Amino acid sequence: MTASTAEAVDTFFEDFNSHAENTTINDVNNWSVDAGDTDGAVTQSGKSFEGSGKALKIIGDENAVEVSRSENYGNLSPGWIEFLVNPGVGAESRDVPSGRIAGVTFDMNGKIYASDGSSWVDIGEMFTPDTWYRVILKLDFTTHMYDIYTSPASAPEVGFTPDKTGLHFIDSTINSINQIGFSGVHNESMPDDSYVDDIVIHFIDRVNFLTTSKKFDSGSVTSPITVQIQNSLLEPQTAWRDIYLALRSTSGTGEFSLTEEPWALITQVVIFEGGHSTSFYYKDSTDGKPVITVKEDPDRGWLEAFQEQEVLETPLGFEIIAETPQVAGEAFDVTFTAKKDSGEIETEYTGSINVSVSYVNPISGTMQISPQLVSGFVNGVTTLSFVYPDCGLIEIMAEDSDDDEKSGISGEIMMIPAGFGLASSVTEEGEIFEVDVDQIVARTFPIFVTAINEDGAITPNFTGSVNLSPVGIDPEETEGGVMTPQVISGITFSGGTAEAQVSYDRWGKIQIQVSDANYPAQLGKSNEIMFDPDTIVLTVEYPSESRDFFYTGEAIPVSLSAVDANGQVIPNYLGEVEVSASLGMGIPGEYLFLPSDAGEHIFDASVDSSGMYYVDALEPTNNIHAETLKIEVKQVSIVVESTYAPVGTTEVTIKLVDEDGNVIYSESSLSILIEIKEEFEDFSALSSAQSQPVTFKNGIAKVSVSDSRAEIVTIWAVSDLDFEIKKGTITFGRITKTGVGSLMWRDISE
Repeated sequence: MTASTAEAVDTFFEDFNSHAENTTINDVNNWSVDAGDTDGAVTQSGKSFEGSGKALKIIGDENAVEVSRSENYGNLSPGWIEFLVNPGVGAESRDVPSGRIAGVTFDMNGKIYASDGSSWVDIGEMFTPDTWYRVILKLDFTTHMYDIYTSPASAPEVGFTPDKTGLHFIDSTINSINQIGFSGVHNESMPDDSYVDDIVIHFIDRVNFLTTSKKFDSGSVTSPITVQIQNSLLEPQTAWRDIYLALRSTSGTGEFSLTEEPWALITQVVIFEGGHSTSFYYKDSTDGKPVITVKEDPDRGWLEAFQEQEVLETPLGFEIIAETPQVAGEAFDVTFTAKKDSGEIETEYTGSINVSVSYVNPISGTMQISPQLVSGFVNGVTTLSFVYPDCGLIEIMAEDSDDDEKSGISGEIMMIPAGFGLASSVTEEGEIFEVDVDQIVARTFPIFVTAINEDGAITPNFTGSVNLSPVGIDPEETEGGVMTPQVISGITFSGGTAEAQVSYDRWGKIQIQVSDANYPAQLGKSNEIMFDPDTIVLTVEYPSESRDFFYTGEAIPVSLSAVDANGQVIPNYLGEVEVSASLGMGIPGEYLFLPSDAGEHIFDASVDSSGMYYVDALEPTNNIHAETLKIEVKQVSIVVESTYAPVGTTEVTIKLVDEDGNVIYSESSLSILIEIKEEFEDFSALSSAQSQPVTFKNGIAKVSVSDSRAEIVTIWAVSDLDFEIKKGTITFGRITKTGVGSLMWRDISE
């Protein structure tokens, strides 16, 4: 685990079940094999915990296999890392790794050790080879310390009691989890293959109530009570498996049920895999203020949820029943039942009642329910359609028109928005305008999100969180596209409207969709918005760092890309760009980007004449120009210098020169072959450069040529580029420039 700065993300879970059988994990889902054979870390089903699914097998090898997964997992405290391991037994002890948060080793002597800074400490636990173990690390990025818990995986999970606490990070500068890793072992006499499964990284800190404390009549049932698993910032977290929660009440007559009807006693609820929360009902027949407790079972070291309820003495008056949630501004039914002192229905009641709203969350408001006067009781019961135009958590209150002591109050009703409106600005009078239709990819711009009711009016009491997401228009697909931020917190809303600075990281025409984080069917979409590049960019890739020009006939890679406000290439750009280029470069006048370009297209230009060339580009829709490129092209010659040499081996000099005869000293990467023509064609002259290329160094290449007889050998270079080739000669064994060369032989004949 190494250092990074990252915002907390949700739960990560890897059980390897989705991977192919007996294939390497390398380059799959950000996994990589960092040391050893890439086939030394494979997913397999031959040995897994409880004999089902797959696990990662790390094969024991002399060259220890190391496997890791890099990702910005998060940086909140507490942070949890959990996994199952069936450890191999190594032949030697392992050093504490450097640059990490923590390490755990199953040592050659059968003990389990954990890192404490730069050294190993015995955590007091032994292990048996070929046995699965559960390992849990609890990380604290504030103190840079961690706790460790281990147990046989087959043993029932019990309370979280660490084996060691207060262990120091190996590197105390690390403030985030961005890598997990596992290392194999080698042993010729013991089982040395290791297996890993069910890896979890999460930041769950507590179980918390989402609903407010209930106030209800004794013997009656509350509205749904919802609890959620959250991190230390009270943000929802995802369950990687079914999470069981135990329910308790301080009242001996308190009861829990998953449903209001039929009522079925429970002591436990489940947050199912992939979920964040769960709900249940509570009732109590004893007046008072019982405290209900919800905590994970078995204990995993999270903070448990406490909430006080208020059980009221059974009132005389009215029982009020309405379903929850309801949509603001949309009609819903409410049933009123008149009750006698005994609690029985007062069937002869024919009076009228005044109806009003009690604000629960927020605790105040300006809007009222309608109608506000109800009559028409039949056999003590009436059901009417009501409209409440605002959002929030409310209760409906009823009071007899003639007897204010005869009253009643409903359970809590969650009023949710009918949808959302989006705008670039809001006037003081609350008039809403559309979002500006022209935007730049990745550039932030302001939007106002307004929660509205069924009639399109603002709901000032909305304080929920909303999710932002793109809806593709052209192109229809928004794969990889992300709105930033993706969530606008409920605390941002004031008077039903929230302002946010947002951005979108893809090209094209979209609508911004806003949906209620808890009720995703309640949503709204903006008008169509076009996201265009910030600019287009032309670049040239030169052949080497030392050369800033090209040769005639040489490929000139000209890259044209569309970039966003951060200077990043826009991967889905499909616009058309007009390109102007010097004659002879072979670059088309217009180019329409393809999906395969991923926002960047490379033209393979080349020219056959020296000079200065240019390339310019214009994206006409937005009048965006790319900076003109000036590209120098030189006509060069490869010159072989003639020389004299005795029969045997000599070295010939080959120069790369410009049109003025100057050596091109910047060339140290070009390679050539040579060809040879002998005066006497008997293949006595040879050079390795005929088949093995030689490379210029500072514009000069040295080539060895050998010949076993006296003759003139003509040499010239061969290149794929459009060079002028100037031949040279080597005169073997003839009179040299100094006049001292001689050739001696004896002709023996009959």
